[in-house]
Amino acid sequence: MNLVFMPITATVVYAIMEVYKSFTKSGSKWRSFIPLLSIILGAAIGISFYLIFPDYVIAKALPVAAMAGAVSGLAASGSHEALKFFNKQTCPPAKE
Repeated sequence: MNLVFMPITATVVYAIMEVYKSFTKSGSKWRSFIPLLSIILGAAIGISFYLIFPDYVIAKALPVAAMAGAVSGLAASGSHEALKFFNKQTCPPAKE
């Protein structure tokens, strides 16, 4: 059951960042903080999981759980960027 922690963290962070993006304007300086917010939110989720559900966390110490959560949060942010990049490469915009 240890493998459940990281995908759940990445999914939750991804969803929260999508909500955050819906409240900020495109091109806003606040959008540049998304990776940092993803790391902080992922670390907070990692710590929460470690304290509430210790059997589901890979880590055996609190700092390791925070780092695992932070990496999962950053993975959520990076996966979105990768999808945007590959979508742009495979589906160029239609010319009018």
